[in-house]
Amino acid sequence: MTTTTATTARQQASSTKPITSALIRGYGLMGKAVAGIFKAGGLEVTVQSGRAAELSQPGVKFVAELPDSAPDLFLELVPEDLETKRAVFREAEAKWGDAPFLLGTGTSGLDLNDLAKGLRRPERLV
Repeated sequence: MTTTTATTARQQASSTKPITSALIRGYGLMGKAVAGIFKAGGLEVTVQSGRAAELSQPGVKFVAELPDSAPDLFLELVPEDLETKRAVFREAEAKWGDAPFLLGTGTSGLDLNDLAKGLRRPERLV
């Protein structure tokens, strides 16, 4: 992702509707903390996890599958593996198509340009 593309994505994000809903994929230590912070900030928070039936956190909805409607922000917090993260993004894009949602990543060491490769709309990645 070039600087221009990243700038354009930020401009589009700031010029459209505010973020009111977030879906987090992954519920380890970081996922639990982020869900709580998003909830405290007033967002409608959904967590997708294969363990959805076992999980609970006040004010957070847990689902096993991606819901039919796209959140404003889809944040992946899956293990630090390029192909795993790309697969998660491909699944979100396949499910929600051209709906106006942002893709967020919890990566701490992967190159965002590499993560953006193969996305239908790489400008969504923030």
